[in-house]
Amino acid sequence: MGLYRQCLELTSKGKNNEAIRTLNKWISIAEYYEIIFALFDYRLQPLKNTPGWKQEVYREIKNKYRVHYTSIDAFYLDSLRCEDQRYRTLERSILALSGYFKDFENFDFKQYNVEESQLIKIDSQNIIALTTYLNSHDFPKISEVGRRNVEGLIFILIHAGDTNQMKTYLPLIEKRCLEGEAEWMPWAMMHDKLRQLQQLPQEYGMQSVFINPEKTQLQLYKLDNLSAVNAMRRSIGLGPINDPEEIT
Repeated sequence: MGLYRQCLELTSKGKNNEAIRTLNKWISIAEYYEIIFALFDYRLQPLKNTPGWKQEVYREIKNKYRVHYTSIDAFYLDSLRCEDQRYRTLERSILALSGYFKDFENFDFKQYNVEESQLIKIDSQNIIALTTYLNSHDFPKISEVGRRNVEGLIFILIHAGDTNQMKTYLPLIEKRCLEGEAEWMPWAMMHDKLRQLQQLPQEYGMQSVFINPEKTQLQLYKLDNLSAVNAMRRSIGLGPINDPEEIT
């Protein structure tokens, strides 16, 4: 955290060469699963126009992926996952790199906000990239690209909201779950999202809907039978829903 914070300070002062050297030191000791977030930190934008960014930073991050993942595509798929989460939850991961002290610094969260119409456009671009990849590759395994990336690819499919694609990939992901190469929770989320789009009751209780115009209150999407839903949840290792209204 200290090194990353030092890099941010050097960048803010225009000391780009020193910042690059400090960032490379951070990459060498940082956890392999967090280094990619530096590529999405808007505070490092001035460094991205320097020769050292591609020649050193980008190269070192990719090299670390080659060491820790068996698939050569892990870096690409993680980048795609980050693009999907850029305007959803990615700022939390970026803040964790240097620590975040609310009363000490000013982090511009607006950089990670976007209008819903723009988010739909981004989701469309991401699903094109993912399905283009999947047209020539099997659906990735946890043992190849990591747990986070397999989950992230499922979220891309969910966010795209294409029922035909969901119908295509749900059985493939279920097969991965049975092999222990994907997790049941994101699969169940996709299963219920498909049913929601088809205006059918959900079966695992994984989807919620906003119930007020301001979109500040959520409620579980419709269930037909709570006991049946809880039985389905138990079958894949999820805990029960005690009260369908508890999320509001």
